[in-house]
Amino acid sequence: MSIPDHIVWVAQSDFLTFTAAHKANQKTFDLKEKQFVYEIGTLERIAQEIVEFYNQLGFLTGYLTARRDGPRGEAFRAQRYPKLCAQPHINEALVATKAKMQRGGDEMTPNKALQPTAYSLRSQASTKLER
Repeated sequence: MSIPDHIVWVAQSDFLTFTAAHKANQKTFDLKEKQFVYEIGTLERIAQEIVEFYNQLGFLTGYLTARRDGPRGEAFRAQRYPKLCAQPHINEALVATKAKMQRGGDEMTPNKALQPTAYSLRSQASTKLER
């Protein structure tokens, strides 16, 4: 099996419009103008982004579903939260949100839950585990 070095593609909406025009015997829609090419580098980048998204989704899902595991789940969540916040795309969003809140004045004070310290997470987890 061979992987092509490019793929010719057309948007689904353009293909549907072309199909409808073709079935109605109208030659006014030129599908060639709507085609574009994915080259191997672009396909590799898309594949990498899919893998990255899959991993991020699994990371977040694990964090959210650990809530059902009682004290063990809380300890896991306390450990996982800083790792989630440290991911580049999330960290950028947190920094931007914090800056936006600081520019907003007193009524928009930053939410301390956005970037908790490791100490506060550990103390919260140990408090919940002791209960």
